[in-house]
Order: sequence, then structure tokens, then C-alpha cells
Amino acid sequence: MKKIITLLSILVLFANAFSQTTVGMVAYYPLNGNITDIGPSSIAGTNFSATPTTNKTGVANGAMNFDNVPAPVAQYATHAVNANTSFGTNQDFTIAFGCYIASLPHPGGLYDNNLNYGGPGIFAWNSNGFPQLVFNFKNASALTTNGAITFGTWYHIAAVRSGSATYIYINGVLNVTSAPGSTAPVYSFPARIGSMFFNGFTPPQYNGLNGKMDELRIYNRALSAAEIIVLRQALPIKLTSFTATQKNNDVLLQWQTAQEANTKHFIVQRSVDGTNFIGISTVAAKGNSVTNTNYNYADNGVTTLINSTVVYYRLQSVDVDGKTQYSTVVTVSLLNKNSDVVVLQNPVKNNIALQITLHQQQQINITITNNLGQQINTLQQVLPSGKTTLTIPTTKLTKGIYYVTVHYNNTKQTLSILKE
Repeated sequence: MKKIITLLSILVLFANAFSQTTVGMVAYYPLNGNITDIGPSSIAGTNFSATPTTNKTGVANGAMNFDNVPAPVAQYATHAVNANTSFGTNQDFTIAFGCYIASLPHPGGLYDNNLNYGGPGIFAWNSNGFPQLVFNFKNASALTTNGAITFGTWYHIAAVRSGSATYIYINGVLNVTSAPGSTAPVYSFPARIGSMFFNGFTPPQYNGLNGKMDELRIYNRALSAAEIIVLRQALPIKLTSFTATQKNNDVLLQWQTAQEANTKHFIVQRSVDGTNFIGISTVAAKGNSVTNTNYNYADNGVTTLINSTVVYYRLQSVDVDGKTQYSTVVTVSLLNKNSDVVVLQNPVKNNIALQITLHQQQQINITITNNLGQQINTLQQVLPSGKTTLTIPTTKLTKGIYYVTVHYNNTKQTLSILKE
């Protein structure tokens, strides 16, 4: 009986560790082809030429590449100064991420949050004759042992400050314990991802990483060893495609995930203006997978959207612990036999492509307005009878929702577009 109780206690502790890996999270950059924080603080990230690449499982746009050979640093990213990541002298914290180091022609910065000013930073070097990771806080360093890392291999790294000690975990295993220094941290500059920073240098970015990074998470507490193991094993949902296509009177939504970790379900959301979304259905998720999983849903409610020519969709994925994230927005132009004006592709990038059908040659007037009703552009042109494809440049438009109004045949038709 005593053995059973002990086993149950272990299972409860493990389950608790699994469910607690989002507690204390202050920033989460999946690095899925961009520098976007989907954590609770939404700390602004900025990309400086880093490029999307494959992650550990080979998923395209699943990580970011920092190709910094030779120096000076050409590719890096930053996140804004934020109180949630400006850890004080006595604050416990955890910085965790995946990394792949191709080589070290010079030291390579992984994460530098004002390291030269007492803040935390992690970088790699081979100054001692072998590749090492260095975790610096308050100007004192913990250094990994010989053989802990090699080139050309993915690793999960967790740098932890807990009380009077700093720790480095590699693939969930504690490698080294050290002590922080005594310098009081000062956070005056944005944190660097994929490089290091010192304001006295020109340029201030230096020691760029020659490799890849993925899944950067920052916590305002020290994660336990059990939580780090779970974090290392957890693979977030990777959405590889999401499309919307009109099929007769329905819109067919199709999406594919390359991997899932404890995903509970997807909420399909629809909008007629690209801003206000409502949930229209829930689709059960596979849950845990490292292979491609395909989903589809037919929206047969678009027939009720009489006045809408463009419909917007997005997916909200919900994990078993309640954590959610959103997909990109996709659109579909509703084809109507009685419609004389159709947007051929939406969202738009460089041009709006309109297909206009006229029963006789005549002049048309086109007006483009923004979401505030402000007129952005006007166009007048004489078109022949029949179908004509008209292209309108949009390179000067910023991202957002716009409305295209076409005046023709003593009437007008307004369509909404999404500029990417």
C-alpha cells in the first residue's frame, strides 16, 4: 500500500509540473518565421534581417536563422524594454529556448537582455578549446562543461536563476551550477536575440549567432527540474497551412498541423469586417502529434450574409490548460451570379485585382477608403463591355482593412479588402 501511495504522489507531482509550465510566463516568442510575442505581455519584437528556417522537426518557418558569418552582425532581433523582463537583483527567473549552432568563428549571442549592464544573457563560445554555453547575470558567469554541446545539433536550453544560484539545463538535464555576481542590473536598451549588445561599440550589436533559435520563453520564476523536462518535450502547435475556398453555397476551410502538444480543440471564427470575429464552430483536435494532421470544416452559414462580398476567417487553438493562440486571417470572396465586381485575390499584397463585368462600354469611378472612412485614392477609367480585369497598385497602403467602391451603370458596389 505504501508503494502505491508513493507512485500516486509521483504521478501527481508530474501532472502538476506539466500543468504549471505557463504559470509565471511573461514572454513567449515561438519564432515561427517572425518575432512576435504571443505571451500575456505582448512585448513588441523587431526583426533585423533574420530569416525564417526549419525547426528541429523540419517544419518550414518553424524557427529563425541568424547567419552572422562574417562579422559584423547582420542578422538579429530585439524585444522592447519591459518591466516584466527587467529582472531585479533578487528576482528569480527562467529563460528557455531551442538552439542550433552551426559553428563558432566568434562568440555567438543567443539572448542578451542588457548583459553588459548587469542583466541576464546567454551566449556561446569556444575560448577554452571546446564549445560552451555561458549564462551571465549581474556580471558573473556559469559555463557548461566540455562535451555538453556540439555543432550542428538542436538543444533545448534553460537558464535559471533561483535564490543564490544560477543553473544551466541542457535537454532537461542540469549541467552546471554557479552564482550570480553583485552588479545591480540596469535595463536601458532593448534585449537582443541572436546577437550581443554594447552601446559603446559601433555597431552596438556584436557576436552574432551563427545558427538557429526557436521557442523562446521567459518566466518570472525559477522553473523546477521536472517542469524543464516537460518544457523540453512539449512541442507547440505548428500550423503549416490554412485556406478558405467557396464551394457552391458553402465555404470550405482546410488546415494542417505539423505537430501538436496537448491541443484540445480549434474554434473556427468568422468576421465580415476583418476586425470583429465570432466563433461559429468547434473542431476537436488530435491532441498530441509530430506528424501532419489535416482538418476541414464547411461553413454553410455564409448564405445568410446577404450584404457581404468578402468573409474573414481565423482559427483559435485551445490547449488542455486553457492557453490559446490565433492563426493568421484568411479571406474568401463570395462569388455571386448577380455581382458585377469581384476581388480576384484577397488578402492583397502589391495590387488589388478587380474583375468588372459591364453590359456596355462606360466610365467607371473607383474610390478606396480606409477603415475610418477616409478617402485614400480615386480612379476613373473607361472600360469595354464584357469582363475586364483591372489592377490597382497598393504598395503605398499600410496593412489593414480598406473598402473599394465601384460606381457604374448608375449604381455602386462596395467590397472590403485586407492589405497584408
